[in-house]
Formats: sequence, C-alpha cells, structure tokens
Amino acid sequence: DDSFSWKLVDTKKSDTGTVYEIDLISQTWHDIKWDHKLQVFVPKDAKPQATMVLWNQGGKPDIQSTFIGLELAGRLKAPLALLFGVPKQPLYGGKTEDALIAETFVRYLDTRDENWPLLFPMVKSAVKALDAIQAWAKAEGKPEIGEFVVPGGSKRGWTTWITGATGRKRAGTVAGRGVP
Repeated sequence: DDSFSWKLVDTKKSDTGTVYEIDLISQTWHDIKWDHKLQVFVPKDAKPQATMVLWNQGGKPDIQSTFIGLELAGRLKAPLALLFGVPKQPLYGGKTEDALIAETFVRYLDTRDENWPLLFPMVKSAVKALDAIQAWAKAEGKPEIGEFVVPGGSKRGWTTWITGATGRKRAGTVAGRGVP
C-alpha cells in the first residue's frame, strides 16, 4: 500500500522515561486514509529488548494513556507501544465501533466484495504499526525489534489473533493475545 508512512512528531522525556509520538498512515481502504497515533514508551534505565508489546486500541492519546503507557513500560522494564485509532472511525454516517463493523458486513453481503469486512483493515493497521516501529527503531539507532506481543481488548482482541495469524516471517514473530 503506497499510502503507508510514519513520522516521528514528538519526543518527551520525563523522570520515568521517554515517550515517542509517531504519526502513522497504515493504509487507504475504500478511498479512506487510515491515520493513527502511535506512542512508544521507553522507561528510564530500560535494557535493550528484541521483543516489544504493541497494544492496539481505539481513541486518541491523552494524559491518561500517557500515564498508563509509562507505568506499563516501567513495570515491564521494557519498551511498549500503544496504537490508537483502530478502527478508523467514525465512518459511513458517523458509525463507530460495533455499528461500523456491522455496516461493513452488510456492505459485503450486498456487494460480495471481500474487501468490505472491517476486520481486514484493522489487522492491516496493526501490521503496519509493527513495520513503523521497526523502521523507527532503526532510524533512532535502537536495537532491532524482531518479535512482538500484540494485545488488545474487545474487537481489537480478535484483531490481535488475526495479526498473529499473518505469520509476519519478514519481521519476526507476532503473538496475538485477545484480552476480554
């Protein structure tokens, strides 16, 4: 997908660690550009790791998500990333979450176009976030990240399972974990 891109837009340092904010465009799906915020949290005194957690979720970053990201990364003693805006929403008359997913399945049933179910671009957004994290790490001179653990809740939970099923051999292992 030629629309894939990422850009480091901010770096914030604190006593507990560093937060890198990345603007990500994961894809263009049905002529809609999927843009996301991606935050990478590196706790103070974290040792280099070849594995990173990528938590995929909806919404946008805020003070609470920044606190939670730094706290989780600190407890893990390892870098952690949060991907926001999964799925891209609202769409199609202001639909969000389950109503949006239902709408895309109705469109699939009406057209038989296999590109309609929303689960596919949701998975692609997670896969492209993995690509962006690996490219960011290389650009920043960080250790290579070859494996990922990808959790998420609710509809983002099943997205994690399908992300793991993609087999991303080009970039390491993805372990999907749905969280109820």
